[in-house]
Amino acid sequence: MIRHSWSLLCSRCITDPTSKNITLVEVLEQINAPPGTAFPTMAPVQTDFVSTWYRSDPNQGERGTGRIVLNDPGGALLDTTQFAIDLTSSFAPG
Repeated sequence: MIRHSWSLLCSRCITDPTSKNITLVEVLEQINAPPGTAFPTMAPVQTDFVSTWYRSDPNQGERGTGRIVLNDPGGALLDTTQFAIDLTSSFAPG
């Protein structure tokens, strides 16, 4: 079974090509809108969505689907998107 570890937004994600380690630059804790902003609204925000998932059984490959849900400050749904999660192969640094 696929398990979610954590997810976050950052302004930039740098991946080391050799080690595959990542550096997360300017992790976003919140996005503020000026008072009186009418939702839905457009905002020029460029971010990277970083999400870490793992297999409950490391010896068994798994596939799944993740979902990102965007709500306004009052909790009303603004947008939803889905993405594929493929944990069928393992990564062995070399």
